[in-house]
Amino acid sequence: MTNSRVKIIILTSLALLFLFGLIGAVSAQEYKEYKGAITIPSYRIINDDYFAAGENITMQGTISGDFFAAGSDIWIQGKLQRDLFAAGRNIYMEGRIDQSLRAAGESINVNGNIAGNALVASRYLSFARGSITGGNVLAAAEDIRIDGKISGNFRGAADTVTISGVIGRNVIVDANHVTVLKGARIGGDLIYRSSDQADIEQGAVIGGNVRQLPVIPSKEEPSQNKVTQEIIGWISLLIFSGIFALFFPGPIMQGAEILKTQPWKSLLLGLAVLIAGPILAILLFVTVVGYYTGGAVLFGYGLLIIAGAFLGKIFAGLLLGAYILRLINKSTEKSLIISVLSGVALIKAVSYVPFLGVLVNFLIFIFAMGALLYLAGQAWLTKKPDPRVLYPNQ
Repeated sequence: MTNSRVKIIILTSLALLFLFGLIGAVSAQEYKEYKGAITIPSYRIINDDYFAAGENITMQGTISGDFFAAGSDIWIQGKLQRDLFAAGRNIYMEGRIDQSLRAAGESINVNGNIAGNALVASRYLSFARGSITGGNVLAAAEDIRIDGKISGNFRGAADTVTISGVIGRNVIVDANHVTVLKGARIGGDLIYRSSDQADIEQGAVIGGNVRQLPVIPSKEEPSQNKVTQEIIGWISLLIFSGIFALFFPGPIMQGAEILKTQPWKSLLLGLAVLIAGPILAILLFVTVVGYYTGGAVLFGYGLLIIAGAFLGKIFAGLLLGAYILRLINKSTEKSLIISVLSGVALIKAVSYVPFLGVLVNFLIFIFAMGALLYLAGQAWLTKKPDPRVLYPNQ
């Protein structure tokens, strides 16, 4: 189980990654692709930034600009002359990146060359033997394995860190278990925060000092209070979701429809608003003419944040619950409230899974904000929702 420092770094890394992804979506105006499977063959040369979103993405060619990839499985086997920004379940970096890597996923496997720095957040992270990273690495994961070469500093947080490769400068980690295997070489200091002493095998070379930092104990609440708070949280969420589904069925059906029919528009619109909202408000504030307009924008931005946080789980819960009910019994009449409650309960359960829960809730929040804005421009509450979108067999 990852500690609090791991979660903080993961959240920070993901926030940065989504910021970079938004920039990519905006800047790569001519080179965008949204498909189930995307392949950039070895003979293809793209002389610009490129944005790809799909189930499976394979990049074997050459991209002179930045490459922004979002998908389930992402394979990088070609050459990127600038940066790679990737978010996916499994990310395999086997090619060459002339600048930096920024990635988040369930597992990240680096088996190629990165000329610059790497900022990565995942559950499992591996720098394979033969891989070369020319700059510094900042990483957060449950399990980190370094068998390749990192020329700069390595800073990370994890449950387990295992080093058998070469790190040119300092290693600074926050981990429960640190292992330096025979044949590993660290050019600078090894500084680690852990309750257990690092396992340094004979034959490992550390050029600087080895220093263990004490673990700062956190103030834990009594377990009974935690259980009570969790129960109250579950009950409150389900009651709120059920009441909203009972009194406002039309709006939540429309929100779920947009998540299903316009997912990428919702994602990009939500990211754009999340980042551009405060910037726009600040720009308006500094102008005399736009002072009150800036206040209105900031107020509206706050309302949208609150709405996305509250309604996101309900929109996604209805979509997920309707799908579950269709799988269980296609002929049974579907209940909107049961769909919402079953889907919301499943999302709440997933939130307890390390890293995955944080990622799922963040994505739901972003999608919900985008869906709300999309609906605002599509005559929300005046257009009757189509139940066949959620329940095709009715």
